[in-house]
Amino acid sequence: MTASPAYLCIAIRPFRVALQVEEHIREVVEMQKTLNDASQKAEFHAKHMEIEHADAIKAIVEAGDRDLHNERSRSEAIRHELDGRVRDLAALVEQKDLDRQKMIAELENR
Repeated sequence: MTASPAYLCIAIRPFRVALQVEEHIREVVEMQKTLNDASQKAEFHAKHMEIEHADAIKAIVEAGDRDLHNERSRSEAIRHELDGRVRDLAALVEQKDLDRQKMIAELENR
């Protein structure tokens, strides 16, 4: 007894469906691997960028702190110079006032 062509089609169809299901399962597994790899790469890249940005921010902050320290030192030096000049000027004014008082006293004594 030979199998009829209709019977063969019915018997082959589940086999084809099973092959298609297996192929879809393989595709899904491959896509999951690809997605997992992409996620890991993206996470690694994000961490790497985070570290780079943290280093860049640290360098900027350090440069700012260094500039601030330099400006404070410069400001202190200028302030000390100004204080010295004010003291010198006050001493000069006092000396001139003493000289003026001496001259007035000498003129009055004549």
